[in-house]
Amino acid sequence: MSGPGRRPPPEWSLSGDLKNTSVPRLLNAYYEARHSGELKLKQGSVLKVVYFEAGRPVYAASNLAHERFGRFCVRRGVLPEAKQQEVAALAREQNLRTSDAMMRLGLLDTRKYPQLIEEQVKEILWSTFSWTEGAYGFSPTRPPRSGLVKLSVFPGDLILEGVLRSEPLETLRQHMPRSRRLFPAAAPPYGLHELKLKGPQALLLAYTDGSKTVADLLSITELPERGVLATLRGLELIGVLEERRDEPGTSSRNRISFGL
Repeated sequence: MSGPGRRPPPEWSLSGDLKNTSVPRLLNAYYEARHSGELKLKQGSVLKVVYFEAGRPVYAASNLAHERFGRFCVRRGVLPEAKQQEVAALAREQNLRTSDAMMRLGLLDTRKYPQLIEEQVKEILWSTFSWTEGAYGFSPTRPPRSGLVKLSVFPGDLILEGVLRSEPLETLRQHMPRSRRLFPAAAPPYGLHELKLKGPQALLLAYTDGSKTVADLLSITELPERGVLATLRGLELIGVLEERRDEPGTSSRNRISFGL
């Protein structure tokens, strides 16, 4: 499951209850261990499956009808809603994937297909970020190869983007009250050079050295409130920032800083 020199995952990362962890935390653990295999996420009757190679998601599927490829393409404006039944009928008659049926009918550009699949995989994963109940299980099963589009989604950016896109402002305020102080983590799962942070986000990260509260950070950055809180929340979820208490007598001079 992991090669020479790679850190084995903690025991909780193999199976358990989502009350005790979160999907972003699982993604971090599998990336650190460079796991390849299958993660099943179940909440009630909802089942979602994510395949990994070397710790990166390469494919995801869901048993929810609105998250399947055809419906996804309708939402994105790629597939006209009036053509859905025609695509579904051809797929059934010839035992085709929805994407293959769309291509045969000239409704899907093969050059755009990998990008659409990546966006679908992201949406499926983002929908689980808020799950606080349910079960998960990981096994070293290889993803099906037949017709699989080769993706390699970087978990760090996936989590950051998901928080920025989907977390409501009120939820972000609950996670990031103004009195909180965040510090750079001593051993983050991701190198800062690996993350696609925009200029204001990178500057916010540099300011977040433990000497400033969330309220302080809101007052010194150009980002709007939601942008600040979502960036801080995302960086905390991927393990780049953390909240910790200083030992008595610890001076701010001993804090690790990202540059400011």
